[in-house]
Amino acid sequence: MSSPSESFEKAEGRLKRDVRQLERDVAASREDVEENTSEYITRSIEELEESVAELYDMIADTSARSIELVEHTVQERPWTSVLAAFGAGCLVTLLATRRR
Repeated sequence: MSSPSESFEKAEGRLKRDVRQLERDVAASREDVEENTSEYITRSIEELEESVAELYDMIADTSARSIELVEHTVQERPWTSVLAAFGAGCLVTLLATRRR
């Protein structure tokens, strides 16, 4: 049989080995998490950039169509357009002067 101090030394040695292995495992896990997080963030940014580009294109197309529609309407009914613009201006003026 081994003495209590020998048993303690063996247990201490096993514990030190286990702690060193645990430190290596934690370091490896941290590196994996950092790498995966970086890749996830990069991928998310790329997807966001694509979404913003698509949204910009949609807004540009819609704006162009709206401008064409307004131009067509003004050409078709110039007096109605002038009266509508005058009415909108009067309405904005009324609303702006009331709040002061």
